[in-house]
Amino acid sequence: MNIEILPTKTEYKTMKIDGYFIHSSYNPIREAEKFAKSNYVAGKTHILYGYGLGYFALELLKHFQHKEKLIIIEPFLAIEEKRSDILYIDKNDIENVQLLLAKYIDITEPAVLLKSPNYDKIDQDKYLDIAKFVKNQVISNKVARNTINHFANQWFENIVHNLYFATKDYSIKELKDKYDCPIVIASGGPSLTKQLKYIKQYRDKMLLIAAGSTINSLLAANIVPDLVVSIDGGQPNLNHFKDLYTDEIMFMYGLTSKYEIREHFKAPSFFFGSEGEGVNSELAQVIKDPLVIVSGGSSVAVFCLTIASYITTGKIALIGQDLAYTNNQSHASNNKGAKILSKEEIEKRKIEIEGYYGEKVYSDAPFITMKNDFELTMSILLKDREVFNCTEGGAKIEGMHQLSFKEFCETNCCHKVPLIDLPFKKNTQSIAYLDYWENQLPLFDQTIKLLEDSLLVLKRDQYKQFFESKTIKQLDKNEELIEENISNLNLSRIMEKANLAVLTEFPAAADETKEQEFKRVYNQNEFLYTEFIDTLKVSKDIIQKFLKQYQTKDGILNGKDSI
Repeated sequence: MNIEILPTKTEYKTMKIDGYFIHSSYNPIREAEKFAKSNYVAGKTHILYGYGLGYFALELLKHFQHKEKLIIIEPFLAIEEKRSDILYIDKNDIENVQLLLAKYIDITEPAVLLKSPNYDKIDQDKYLDIAKFVKNQVISNKVARNTINHFANQWFENIVHNLYFATKDYSIKELKDKYDCPIVIASGGPSLTKQLKYIKQYRDKMLLIAAGSTINSLLAANIVPDLVVSIDGGQPNLNHFKDLYTDEIMFMYGLTSKYEIREHFKAPSFFFGSEGEGVNSELAQVIKDPLVIVSGGSSVAVFCLTIASYITTGKIALIGQDLAYTNNQSHASNNKGAKILSKEEIEKRKIEIEGYYGEKVYSDAPFITMKNDFELTMSILLKDREVFNCTEGGAKIEGMHQLSFKEFCETNCCHKVPLIDLPFKKNTQSIAYLDYWENQLPLFDQTIKLLEDSLLVLKRDQYKQFFESKTIKQLDKNEELIEENISNLNLSRIMEKANLAVLTEFPAAADETKEQEFKRVYNQNEFLYTEFIDTLKVSKDIIQKFLKQYQTKDGILNGKDSI
């Protein structure tokens, strides 16, 4: 690559890369000023493709008014001098650009991609790849926000109930490296159907994990998996299991899984945690068994992949992981969510991406989010593991080997999978867990009272143009106590919805006046306190109903002590 630093008509220099001018050869500063003025968007994360000599980045910073974030992606140069107020992905980091974008772009932050002049012409394929990564991350963040808004209350209820079950079940730690056999993860994509014959042929020579609702497609084909994993917390997930009661399939559940599903399984069951569930150390001690945090994402299949790598030292294969509408189908046959999509439905939601065989396939935002999660998991956690995408259809997943499922089975499924021994599990913590929540009930009322007091304090300044110092002092004092109580009540997950709304629904205007800023901050705080009060009332009601279900007035467990 030929890089030239050249003089201009001013004191500032310009740059050429492979014959393309990156800055004006006349007045690069004036060009950068115009660029920044026309491309700055208030309240958004700015991702600038191409750093050059830094003029565009420095002029953009001058426009920032509301703690906007600037991310530089520089694919051709190693940036020597770096500022603390800019996030950099330069030539030395470019191989990890997808990982770093996921780290740098918060789900609360809308983002805009800008490119310095001519940078896309130097290597068009590289630019298109970067643009795809940015677009996919923005899509993933939108899906994550929608998920939080929809499931926050259900997650808390599920966590409370599933921790009760955890007092009786095994921690996933009991399975750490217990196996050395190949593990096959069956997901519910349309391509699963063609792989069923190979599962049957090699069934006793693999550990078979069903990803959530995929269990129905397997059972319909007279295939019994060893283990089914559940993380989804909504009623649709429960519907997949409503007719299933079994004592021969092990069950593994995340704490956010729809809690009623647990009662459909009589074989040994295992629990695990995931990031952000808000289980504090005091509550974890009540459970006694270790709460292992499993990295996952937006799909139960991603959790299955991480779990597989945790419990076996052998090779791992994915089947039915289309992440696309193969043959216009949503799922494999006999999945309760399966349907054929019309051309209109495909057209409405389609996003064209690279397919398994290099062809173009139709996907959508949730599928792309899952694809991103797989690729991040492979690049961070499993880069040294042999993982094979044996779907033979759908989307291509970067970082995984591609191999036909027949060949995977012929090569790796050679010996019968031995049974494992588990320690005797004696329930000693159920009553302690119920007592824990009984003792926490007064803290809900205390926290609601603090929030109501904060609302009254806030309203004293409602018709002013600034906050009085005594108002700020009292609100800060209350906020410190409220944050401590929310942590003690394990409410961080259910509070995500309100916190997310505060950060996304009150954008700052460009050139915001002091009066406008005051009104915006006032409205933010009023909204937050009101939402927190409502959420605490909902949470308290969940706890009271839970306690009523599992205990009598004297604290002795009712007839549900045995699962």
